[in-house]
Amino acid sequence: MACYTQIFKLDRATADTAVKSLLAAATALGVVRRQEIASMLPPTVLDPWPGQLILDLCASPGSKTCQILDMLACRQGGALQTAGLLVANDVSAKRLDILRHQIRYASPVATLVTNFDGAEFPTKLLFDRVLCDVPCSCDGTLKKNLDIWEHFSPLQGAKLHSKQLKILSRGLALLKPGGILVYSTCSLNPMENEAVVAQALQTFAPDVALVDF
Repeated sequence: MACYTQIFKLDRATADTAVKSLLAAATALGVVRRQEIASMLPPTVLDPWPGQLILDLCASPGSKTCQILDMLACRQGGALQTAGLLVANDVSAKRLDILRHQIRYASPVATLVTNFDGAEFPTKLLFDRVLCDVPCSCDGTLKKNLDIWEHFSPLQGAKLHSKQLKILSRGLALLKPGGILVYSTCSLNPMENEAVVAQALQTFAPDVALVDF
């Protein structure tokens, strides 16, 4: 992955107890952030650059936000930031406490934390990059979160579809011409993914287009 100089891949299944304990302690101190490779893809596809206005519309708990900050710092090459801003937004004031804690230990890049419903984020600025990592059923994490099986229903995707579409639509409305928006979930349900994107493309055509990665 581009511009990642301090990434270490660890297989949880083969890591010994001492390594796991060390990682847990380092994570608590903010020295290390643990992320699955799949969750690192959205910021990578977003391709943020210094000087840009960037919006993370559903930012908490902050792993992707911090990844964006690290990418920006890396691409600045140690130079002082003179322009650009990352806006990290979340609808939950409680979850924002977690986000602020994460950002404290991230790379020093200009960041503004806001508390709005992503579907109603105010039109004060247009952004070069928008990340919509929307609330979802999380059924793509069933392998590691076995408790999800207890409450799983294929209807969850249908219930979330409207909210996800509203957030994506708001993100597109806040995007500058020529900008990039990344829509992501941790669900495998087409109702939460392909159906949301297809409807947004139809609504905003011909002003937006799907880009292959």
